[in-house]
Amino acid sequence: ENLPSSPPLSFQKFVTMQDKRVVVTIAYSGLSGLRPFFLTLAKRIKAQNPDVIIEQRILPPLDQQNGEPVFEVVVDGKLVIGKNQSKKQGVRLSGKGGALGHDNLAGGLSVFVSVEDVGTAITKARKRRRPS
Repeated sequence: ENLPSSPPLSFQKFVTMQDKRVVVTIAYSGLSGLRPFFLTLAKRIKAQNPDVIIEQRILPPLDQQNGEPVFEVVVDGKLVIGKNQSKKQGVRLSGKGGALGHDNLAGGLSVFVSVEDVGTAITKARKRRRPS
């Protein structure tokens, strides 16, 4: 009936534990209809990995190099999702939704993100941050 009590968490221990958490940064072009993709991906990552920290970075509306919207995922400073040359994921227009998006809430935009690849990158980052 007597449960063992653990000592109170010190601030130093709290800081140490926070340093061991993996940071996932999701960056996307602002004002381009990509926010729903960010929200969905963040929710899926948190469901599978509740200990990670999700950071949102809103980029300028269009990429300066090619004038297209951008979506990228970085796990602990390493690019996981995005084009290798520009470090940003291309965003495709699909269907007849156009900018106003009659059928598609994202205005015809689509982004492919492999949740399995993101999960693998998080596992590797955890191992780097928490060596055995």
